[in-house]
Amino acid sequence: MNNTIKRLSQIEDEAVKILADSASRKKELTAEYEEKTRLFDEELKKETQKRIASLTEQLSQTMQASLKEQEAAAKESILALERHFEENKERYLDCLFRTLTES
Repeated sequence: MNNTIKRLSQIEDEAVKILADSASRKKELTAEYEEKTRLFDEELKKETQKRIASLTEQLSQTMQASLKEQEAAAKESILALERHFEENKERYLDCLFRTLTES
């Protein structure tokens, strides 16, 4: 009977030790998981910032190219209007003069 009680006591002690070890291991795994999560979050943040910077640069280049095209088109339009005026200014002046003198 004493052997049975001793054996049950040993089993209980081992069970307590196993529970304590598992609690300790659980804390270790939790800390490890939290560290991995933190590192993942940092890496994701860096990659996100890098991607945003890249997209911002691409957008800036696209906008600059578009602006240059619009400037060129505007200059071309202004030159066309100036040429048209130079070619027709005498006619405009004659028309204006006749309109003013006929009144």
